[in-house]
Amino acid sequence: RDSQLVVLDTEAELKPVVTIFNSAGLKIAQFAKEKIPKAKLVKMAWTDMEKILTVYNNGLCCLHDIHGRKVSEFELGEGVEQEGILFCHVWAYGMVVMTNEFKLFSINSFENPEPYPLCHPPLDEAPTCMTVVEPQYTKSGNVEVLLALSSGTLLLVDVSRVDDQLSKLDPVSHM
Repeated sequence: RDSQLVVLDTEAELKPVVTIFNSAGLKIAQFAKEKIPKAKLVKMAWTDMEKILTVYNNGLCCLHDIHGRKVSEFELGEGVEQEGILFCHVWAYGMVVMTNEFKLFSINSFENPEPYPLCHPPLDEAPTCMTVVEPQYTKSGNVEVLLALSSGTLLLVDVSRVDDQLSKLDPVSHM
């Protein structure tokens, strides 16, 4: 037997775990990642409430505290579950997702996670990138989403409209 080869024990079930470390590299907590059939992890991010958010492509979201205990679980709705998630952007207190059908949904507070749709942008292909302007930085007080298209166009999307920023840039890959 070659000791250099990796041998997988098929009798044991492999369980993915999330391990939380402090800034000094000391382990604080560890918890098993939920096993959700046919669901893939899309995003993990920290909130300003010191909670770790896990977002799955079927729209299921889980919040765990710094000690690994599940604090809450919520769903983004049937539309997101059916279409799946293409992009997900998380900020301090909320998030925006874009589905595979290019529809946008937002949650402005993880304390009261009520998903609501944003205006549907007229897209033929996936944007090259997406970023979010958080509600506290907009005139309207609502979340705004910037979408960069391969044509070099930037679209600004909010709850009521889609505005072409009339920019003709080279294709944008990061914002």
